[in-house]
Amino acid sequence: MKPEKGEGKKNRISITGAKAAAILRQELVNAKGENNAQREAVQKVFVSVGTHPQQFDRLLREVDRLAGTGKLSGRVFAQSGVSTYMPKNYQCTPFLPISEFNERIRECDIFITHAGEGNIGIAKNMGKKMICVPRKKEYGEHTNDHQLEICDVVSHTGMGLVALSSAEIEDRLCELPDFNPAKVPRGNICDLLSDYVKRELGW
Repeated sequence: MKPEKGEGKKNRISITGAKAAAILRQELVNAKGENNAQREAVQKVFVSVGTHPQQFDRLLREVDRLAGTGKLSGRVFAQSGVSTYMPKNYQCTPFLPISEFNERIRECDIFITHAGEGNIGIAKNMGKKMICVPRKKEYGEHTNDHQLEICDVVSHTGMGLVALSSAEIEDRLCELPDFNPAKVPRGNICDLLSDYVKRELGW
């Protein structure tokens, strides 16, 4: 029995259409998977200036420049304290609840922070890669330069990388992929600083 005129053509179209639909569905699944992978691969950068009642615009401004030029890639978010600089290339908020603050550090791939004992201690205990930038008295960022001493401890113990000036942040970012923070015994930064000074000065 011969098929009616046009019947074979209809079957071929139907089969071809089914295959095309299956291929399209698979491509959509693959594309969704690639998009999810890309979202997961985007690095998270958390910046914190701490809660000290003086601005740290210098740090926020340099991070903004690096993010704008692509030197600092990924999703950048900052806790900006009382600073007045408003970044153009990332979001920020003055302060965060401690639970959210800790979670931001836990989830980030890069932690850029002022050289505050609290911030460094949290990042140290979480084994995070961090870049410490000290506040300086000459720029109206602190009442003294004790954060330079804290940076000495961070550098000598291998807890993190140190950028003594905002211009050095870009260099530290280049070094960060090959940097692995040293495992430092648990303890607060004050104790580590005291031990370091005693050791260096022979007290």
